[in-house]
Amino acid sequence: MTLTEEAQGKVTTSQVQDWIKSRVAKHKALVGGVAFVDEVPKLASGKIQRKTMREWAKRDAPKLEKEGNARAKL
Repeated sequence: MTLTEEAQGKVTTSQVQDWIKSRVAKHKALVGGVAFVDEVPKLASGKIQRKTMREWAKRDAPKLEKEGNARAKL
């Protein structure tokens, strides 16, 4: 999901989780938390660098758990 410039800074992680929760199956809900990034890392071919995203998730998991988001599973 991409936020518009007007929405940046106004939308909270809990609002994103609630919005997703109402639109997807229970097992696809974002229970691990939400983190906003400026740009998704991509390869020259345009594919998302999943390895980098996993590293970011591991790095941010303790912070998300401290913020009270249910649980950050990796």
